[in-house]
Amino acid sequence: MDIEKISVEEKKILAAALKCGEKRLSVSGLAEESGVKKTVICEKLKNPEFRQLFSEVMQAALTAETPEILHTFVSAAKEGSFKHGKLILELTGVYSEKQKIELGGKVEQQRLFLKATRIESPLLRLPWINCFARRKI
Repeated sequence: MDIEKISVEEKKILAAALKCGEKRLSVSGLAEESGVKKTVICEKLKNPEFRQLFSEVMQAALTAETPEILHTFVSAAKEGSFKHGKLILELTGVYSEKQKIELGGKVEQQRLFLKATRIESPLLRLPWINCFARRKI
């Protein structure tokens, strides 16, 4: 969809979606925030090109929240949360878990802990890192 050809209503809808993306507003909330009627929003979203642009705006709103989300996960990991610590290690490439599934239904898991002791990082001094080191993988 050509950005220059979008209507004033569409611009209002997109601006409201970007502004309120983290709140996950309903169509009613989006209508209230943008000043555009719900029926108009629903009609606009039936257009595949506008719906694609709307999705991109919503994705941008989520991307803007990524640093805060990562900060929350790192804080939880520092407080000793194993699942948050594991996710951070997976995101940084220090730990990975691979599955091999055969057609016969056999599932084989392989857990790789990649030379974490050689990486200099404050994360490696956290208590939950020792959980990985002591576990048989």
